Amino acid sequence: METRFKAGIGFVRRLAAIFNAGLGFTFLVVANWAVELGIDNDPGWGKGRYALLGMGLFCLTIGVMVWFWPIFRPWFVKGDQWAIQWYERLRKSWLYRVIIGLQRKVERIPWLATREKRTRWALGVTLVGVLAVFWWYTTAGTFLKWYPYYHTYYDRLAEAFLNGQIHLLEKPDPSLLALSNPYPYENRAGAKYLWDVSFYNGKFYLYWGPTPALLLAGLKLVVHRVIEDQVLVVGFLLGVAGLLVGLGYSLWRWYGHHGSSWLPVFLFPALGLNLYLLWPTGRPGVYEAAILGGQFFLLLSMACLLKAMTTHTPSYGWYGVAGVCLALAMGSRMPLVLSVGWLTLMVVWRSWSMVQREPGIAFRKAGAFLFPILLGGGLLLWYNAARFGNLFETGLSYQLSIPEYPPERSWLFSAKYIVPNSFQYFFREPSFQAVFPFVRFPFIKESSWPWFIRLPDHYLYHEPQGGILLVFPLLLVIPVGLVYTMVRWVESWRRSGFWQACRSWGLQPDKWLVVSLLGVGFLQMSLILFYFFSAMRFQLEYVPIFSLAAVLLIRNLDSKLEGHRWYRLFFRGLVTGLALYSIGAGLMGGFGAGEERFELNNPALFSQLRDGFHLLLGR
Repeated sequence: METRFKAGIGFVRRLAAIFNAGLGFTFLVVANWAVELGIDNDPGWGKGRYALLGMGLFCLTIGVMVWFWPIFRPWFVKGDQWAIQWYERLRKSWLYRVIIGLQRKVERIPWLATREKRTRWALGVTLVGVLAVFWWYTTAGTFLKWYPYYHTYYDRLAEAFLNGQIHLLEKPDPSLLALSNPYPYENRAGAKYLWDVSFYNGKFYLYWGPTPALLLAGLKLVVHRVIEDQVLVVGFLLGVAGLLVGLGYSLWRWYGHHGSSWLPVFLFPALGLNLYLLWPTGRPGVYEAAILGGQFFLLLSMACLLKAMTTHTPSYGWYGVAGVCLALAMGSRMPLVLSVGWLTLMVVWRSWSMVQREPGIAFRKAGAFLFPILLGGGLLLWYNAARFGNLFETGLSYQLSIPEYPPERSWLFSAKYIVPNSFQYFFREPSFQAVFPFVRFPFIKESSWPWFIRLPDHYLYHEPQGGILLVFPLLLVIPVGLVYTMVRWVESWRRSGFWQACRSWGLQPDKWLVVSLLGVGFLQMSLILFYFFSAMRFQLEYVPIFSLAAVLLIRNLDSKLEGHRWYRLFFRGLVTGLALYSIGAGLMGGFGAGEERFELNNPALFSQLRDGFHLLLGR
């Protein structure tokens, strides 16, 4: 076992070295030949090219050091011995005795008496801090003032539901009814109509999922007023952020041993305070409400599944609630049917693995999980048929939307969009500036595309975008963890055979969860890579679930490195640096998120923050 582990560590080390060296070389090439590659129109060396040069040298240095680690290791061993001697001398000093005395006084406080209590308090502070930051951005730094936003689509659908109908109460204008084909944008010139809704048989419908409207209809029974879509956005956003921190804590404490580590101090805030979650605070519209609603119920279902696996008694109820949450997730964001299908397959897989031990319990758990999903899916099919006479029509074919909308529905998803979407979602560089807030995301222009990407017909890219590698690099652990997981799977397959390996992995909650989370993330990411339109909000389709997968993978790798002092220290330092960078990019980018509502709604505070940061940096 130890030999296989060392071989696996060596493989991962060489893979990491090649990846870092390749990334560094790529950055150096782009920095040196940015003009020739068509990436930079300015022949001079600006901040962006110098930043690429620095990143390239850094990544190349890391790659070389990791590849030749056996050569560098003796020097680190000597440094380790020196550090131990220094620490022994420090323990004899008066300063160490003072610090230990203060620590013991703190530990004598009843609600901080045990490590578990201190950990829970730290979690509570992190959770409250993350939610407070979201509320601060939402209210433009006031905490008390609510700024209106014009989107009220879900309120209109909620009113329709309360009036016993599934189409909106608004009547189409005669100028729209008079058109023989109102769907091409140019045909609607001069006509009056609701923007970005579906129009069919003389009625208006919403093509977004009905779940948020159903929740809003229940709320409107108590609150008799128009409720903006941003209420749903903020509510779901706070829920998603809270679930990410809470689930991250549960996975970290439950998965593997409960050894102490300072990684969660930086890791958990990064789960919530990244740019992609802060972006909707600057654009809290109906689109964001639908996506965040789906993510909220998806994460809630994962929390229920985790609870079901950690209880000692048969947990039919938790499996049932998880199924209900997935049905609500589909009802919020219908493309989540891919994730629901994958998680259904995962639960069936786990139930099949348990059949030999507890056949009756396994079938009942799977049934409790599947029943609400099938019921919810059936209701959604009925909802589509009742509106458009087609079980699988959600309203996209009858959309009154942008002029660039593809004329054929078959062109909405295509493999020809993969290359530009990959560049947008992974490599698109934000605008780093020397003035507050230092990170901005301008609208994409045709001239900002590199020469080697040929934009396909009907591809839409005008909205701001920021690539994960430069905005949320903490998720770089995903491909490394994927390779590590695949290596472990192949080893298990070779050792015990395919079916026995499947049964063994299905019975181990840690491995089952890794496969489940990675599968959901890659399915949702693949879907948006095929879509004709790239937007920052679409990153929310997979960033939250990948964030949880990253926690599991980081915890897994950190545990496996126990006993390897410098490997583990380097790994923890790398994760900490990526987490801090992700938090910084998120907090700074949040000021210009979406439609830059923070500066628009509170220009005085924005000016104070700008002056304060410039004074701090000596500008």
